[in-house]
Amino acid sequence: MKKEAACCLFAGLVLLISFGVAVAAEDGSHSDHPMGGDLHFSHESENQHQHPSGQEASGLPPKIGVEERLGERIRQDIRFMDENGQSVSLQEAISKPSLILPVYFSCPQACNMMLASLAQAVNDVPLEPGRDYQVLAVSFDAEDTPEKAREAKANYFKLITRDFPQENWRFLTGGQKEIDALLASMGYRLQKTGPGMFIHPNVLLAVSPDGRIIRYLYGLRFLPFDLGMALTEAAAGTPHMSVRRILSYCFDYDAESKSYVFKSFRVAAISILLLSGIFLFFLLRKGNRSKTHSEEVKKGNHP
Repeated sequence: MKKEAACCLFAGLVLLISFGVAVAAEDGSHSDHPMGGDLHFSHESENQHQHPSGQEASGLPPKIGVEERLGERIRQDIRFMDENGQSVSLQEAISKPSLILPVYFSCPQACNMMLASLAQAVNDVPLEPGRDYQVLAVSFDAEDTPEKAREAKANYFKLITRDFPQENWRFLTGGQKEIDALLASMGYRLQKTGPGMFIHPNVLLAVSPDGRIIRYLYGLRFLPFDLGMALTEAAAGTPHMSVRRILSYCFDYDAESKSYVFKSFRVAAISILLLSGIFLFFLLRKGNRSKTHSEEVKKGNHP
């Protein structure tokens, strides 16, 4: 039994070493690619903090993704135009727990899905819009205009079936300087690839009434429960960690297919390691029980 336990322990150590080597090799092979858990967009991994200056010097594009800044305040002194062409600062616009969705109004895919999902989800959020929370859709395309914002608002409000005061969901546009300042304060990084074309993260922010970032919600679709929880946390002013780090550990960015792939090798290695540990635990436990039983038999405590 001792030999079997020793063999299992040795096998576990071999697996652990192999896993470490595999992870190191895998991380190295993807060091220039963003990581995340979403459709051809990215969230930055904890292990991949690369400085923009280094990337620019090497000729690589800026890293696309989100550097979470929980508890920090977004820039509130900058001004945008709402869908009615009225100038408003973010400090004026944010007076209660708020959901902020960075999008652009000519986006052909992801932004449309996020805006539509958010409009549908607020129908079932167990909070009162206007009293308990508000929403801001902020365009990161400097070419977007209040007219485009007004048209987008009219389209997405058709999906809202509950009483939702229109002044409590604003669609904002601004100049490039203002956009860059806001996105930088959010830790949000994108890349413009052409006129009206961007590679960008899919993320919704929940902020407190004083503009502090409380939660990042990733994905193309939003659930009423998640929105309600994020807004409740925003009202309390309690930052909450997202599940991004778990997702980014299981998915990786494939530059050729421009999509995220499941890290099957890494997850399989972890699974094998965990199963080996569990097996070793029960094997050792069984061996100790057999040893104890044998000693008791020798002492005459059992027939």
